[in-house]
Amino acid sequence: MGNQTRQRQERFLSRRIVMLTTFETQRIQPTVLLLEKNPAVCKIIQWTLQRRHIRVAMGGNAIDALTFILNEKPGVILLDTSIPDLDAYQFCQIIRKNVESQHIPIIFLHGKHHMLDRERTVAGPTKWLQKPFSSEELLQSIKSFLL
Repeated sequence: MGNQTRQRQERFLSRRIVMLTTFETQRIQPTVLLLEKNPAVCKIIQWTLQRRHIRVAMGGNAIDALTFILNEKPGVILLDTSIPDLDAYQFCQIIRKNVESQHIPIIFLHGKHHMLDRERTVAGPTKWLQKPFSSEELLQSIKSFLL
């Protein structure tokens, strides 16, 4: 009877370890919210991050993205400066005014043609990446905030 009890305990413990390992893996997988108007750029960023086991949530529009931010609390927000339905600076101000989201790092993605308004960026993004940027540059920027 002692041997059977020990075997049951070992099976129970091994299942519990697998469950805890699975839970921990799922729980600590970082999420990056991406708002980018160019579908090709979205796919490249998504592919790059998912290869590094970083979960990517795609924001369809600013309102959906704000809802996601309040409900899911992403680790980082990648924000195209020329999102169509809301000014990127206004988007940042909304996030920064909310106590639950003001700590979330925001990385502006901007093209060479887009001049950043330095006065308006004071209350907004945490970092800027100029397009085109390398995969390594993107990963370094994101990982510096997720670790």
